[in-house]
Amino acid sequence: MTGTYDTSRLATLGARFKRTRSAQDAARDELLPEVEAACRARVPQAEIVKLTGLTRERVRQIERGLGLTSRKEPAMTTLASLASEYKMQPHELRAYADLSYDTVVDDQPALDAETETLVRDLIDKSDADGVYRG
Repeated sequence: MTGTYDTSRLATLGARFKRTRSAQDAARDELLPEVEAACRARVPQAEIVKLTGLTRERVRQIERGLGLTSRKEPAMTTLASLASEYKMQPHELRAYADLSYDTVVDDQPALDAETETLVRDLIDKSDADGVYRG
């Protein structure tokens, strides 16, 4: 006892704090590899935050440490976006590339990779008269 203050309660609480602190450190050491695996698997940050209690900033730091910099999904290529890129209207591109409505429909969210590659190849390797030189 120091002065009029009894330090026994402080000692008890301090010991409890140290025990819970080391349990927390052990849990963190077990949690971090799982968080890293989730980041690599591109589990949304908000879900990682909700499931772990980590802050969004801490999840970002972990991702940066793993070399994962961008969470943005690659933009999907649609008939309209591809036509715009080549200064064409979607119906012109459809006719030029002879795309049937069975292959690409206007409400389809994206061109599949094979169709996009074929259309780009056709446009890029055609001369000013529209003759394919590939």
